[in-house]
Amino acid sequence: MTEDIIKKMLESGVHIGHRSCFWNPKMFQYIYCKRRRVHIIDLSKTIRMLKKAILFVERLVTENKHILFVCTKWQLQSFVEKEVSRISMSFITKRWLGGTLTNFNTISNSALNVTDSLKAKGLKVNRVPDAVVVVEAVKHRIVVREAQRLRVPVIAIVDTNCSLSGIDFPIPANDDSATSVHLILAGIIKHIHKTKAVSKGKGLSS
Repeated sequence: MTEDIIKKMLESGVHIGHRSCFWNPKMFQYIYCKRRRVHIIDLSKTIRMLKKAILFVERLVTENKHILFVCTKWQLQSFVEKEVSRISMSFITKRWLGGTLTNFNTISNSALNVTDSLKAKGLKVNRVPDAVVVVEAVKHRIVVREAQRLRVPVIAIVDTNCSLSGIDFPIPANDDSATSVHLILAGIIKHIHKTKAVSKGKGLSS
């Protein structure tokens, strides 16, 4: 099973990090080696950290908690909006509005009459989340900081240039490749969907 997962990750380029001159020393534990001046991510660590993040997410779902997905890669916009909506969670797929978390009430009140417009802009946030899943943590460090201020746990796909600051559940992976990010997000969303289905089944049988 693990071999199949590693094969898929290799095919998706999950293991390819940044050029070594851009690395962050805090990512050392997740780096397997350096090839042609590019850091290679240790996929065994990726799998281990992904499983840890999924276990946390599954627990949140069973407790009826809410998760916000932040992914502004244009290649994944439709995928994230469709799949995250399907599991009844929130998403931001375009520009992050500063204060979305720390000033949520003001932003949400001003957005009451423009829901459709905001959704068209890649924003669907119904409430302050109980956890945030972030793609490109370096780019979205403001998201991480806002979540940290509110003590909202952060799950993040982290590349070899990431500082890990404020991230509770790092998933070491190539965050530049849409294919790599798609594979990781699809895995998380799949487990949320399964957990919701199981919880719903238990509710019906009780």
